[in-house]
Amino acid sequence: MEFTQALSWIGFVLGMFIAIPQIVKTIQMKSARDISAITFVVILATSTCMLIRAIAIKELAFICYYTYLLCANMFQLFLIRKYRTPEKASMPQ
Repeated sequence: MEFTQALSWIGFVLGMFIAIPQIVKTIQMKSARDISAITFVVILATSTCMLIRAIAIKELAFICYYTYLLCANMFQLFLIRKYRTPEKASMPQ
């Protein structure tokens, strides 16, 4: 295995830990009030573009990483939708 390929796989493993803390916190708090959904939509768009590029150049570590990012960010968007409360519903009447 080439040095740069090994670095790609190390980066993939380390990159997997990027999304986990936010997902865990959202599940524990059962709240997504302070999380920007737009950020995760932009990450989805970026990851999609990068995944297409990784497939085109047949780089397995990057294909795995961007596939993981797509799944993790879609799950975070699901959690945001599930736990976000409408502003009007949280205001006393």
